[in-house]
Amino acid sequence: MRMALGAVFGLVGGFFLGMVLDQVIGIIGFLFFDGPVHFRGLPVILAVVGIAAGVFLASRSRTQ
Repeated sequence: MRMALGAVFGLVGGFFLGMVLDQVIGIIGFLFFDGPVHFRGLPVILAVVGIAAGVFLASRSRTQ
């Protein structure tokens, strides 16, 4: 149960972090390059990384 919760929180947190980071990169790119610069897959990539991190942290806290 703890691993499933870690995966869900990692998914949601990683996705939102990816959206925010994509917007910040877009704003900075717009200021420097006079055009939008986006990484469209960044929220999905960070969601997958968040799932892996959440499962890893949940399994690590279980053993201690």
